[in-house]
Amino acid sequence: MRTTIIITINLLRRLFKRHWVFLTVIGLLLAGFQVLICTIVSNINIEGAMREISQSLPPFVQTMLSEEFALGLSSRGLVVFAWNHPVVLALLAAPMILLAGRAIAGEIETGTMELLLSQPLARSTYLATQIIFAIVVLLALVGMMLIGVYIGLSLFNLHQVLPWRTFLPVAANLASLEIAIYGVTLLLSATARDGGRVVTIVLLFVLISYLVQAVARLWPKIQFLSTYAIFNYYSPQQIVMNNLTPWRNMLILLAVGLVSGGLGWWKFMRRDIP
Repeated sequence: MRTTIIITINLLRRLFKRHWVFLTVIGLLLAGFQVLICTIVSNINIEGAMREISQSLPPFVQTMLSEEFALGLSSRGLVVFAWNHPVVLALLAAPMILLAGRAIAGEIETGTMELLLSQPLARSTYLATQIIFAIVVLLALVGMMLIGVYIGLSLFNLHQVLPWRTFLPVAANLASLEIAIYGVTLLLSATARDGGRVVTIVLLFVLISYLVQAVARLWPKIQFLSTYAIFNYYSPQQIVMNNLTPWRNMLILLAVGLVSGGLGWWKFMRRDIP
């Protein structure tokens, strides 16, 4: 038992040493982006600027903007949109995909999985350690976003525009979205031997899901497809506008993450290494 604990701690140290620079940069970028948006909101007449820009855009683009800025083309709408910006979603999805892709397929690809499992370390303990590390990373990154928006709202006295506590249910919904992405990646990682291929497939899955959700808003004939897009279950604008916690959306995303992650766990317990 003591040996297993020591090996688990060493595995966590190995994961931290391998990824801490990348994760630190991601966290700072996520927090900095929130501060940047607050800086823009405090120094620019958002309503006037957005009105001028939208009038020069094609009608379908104006419709898309009205969907994205459900709170209106306003300072409040832009601050909330910072939590749904493609850059933010990409920055947060990248570590989840990377960690899940390397957890199994990546280690097999580099030939280190056999070495790791040759120690007195059960597969279940190994995978549980990987998952715990990923969850801690996710909570830390989402926490950095909350810190960033709090700093931005405080620095520029924007609390009257939008209190920072408004973002707590948004953060919970965003975390559940990333858990779904991690679970899907882990399932693919457990069935593959090439970590790079797993990352590529999941990136395409995430991109297609995002595009389907965006295009379905503008094209009623394919609106039914949005049901199958995970990004359809994350909408910070609706959360803030309706002042609610999206329990249904969170449960759907968590179910996707748990089911796919559970299948990945089951497959890993039974697969041959390498």
